[in-house]
Amino acid sequence: MMPCYLPLCGTPDNLFRDLVFSPVDMYEEAGELVVQADLPGSRKEDINIYLDNDTLFVEAVPRDVQTSTRDYHRRERRPRHFRESVALPAEVDRSLVFAKLQDGVLEVRLRKTGPPREVAVVPIK
Repeated sequence: MMPCYLPLCGTPDNLFRDLVFSPVDMYEEAGELVVQADLPGSRKEDINIYLDNDTLFVEAVPRDVQTSTRDYHRRERRPRHFRESVALPAEVDRSLVFAKLQDGVLEVRLRKTGPPREVAVVPIK
């Protein structure tokens, strides 16, 4: 039998137990790029957002949790670290980047300043 390495397996020695796979969407609306990420349980103090060249970085760092003396039969609800990078398809105005967190959804809005970036197609030989 193959070992289970998916977070859904519920094994305490799961290789991926500290990773969070949160959905991230990006779309355009009214001259802005909009990036949305599901970050349930995160507070705005837990989240860092960076813009470097043409990439947006979002990181949610778990807040400190008191050590529990409970004898758990199953424990899956523990703080998890989230980190995602999103390549931006167009130039943005760094002074017009806004973020809000509402109902566990982070939304980052970036004002576009230029046309879409050209994508280079590399032929395989």
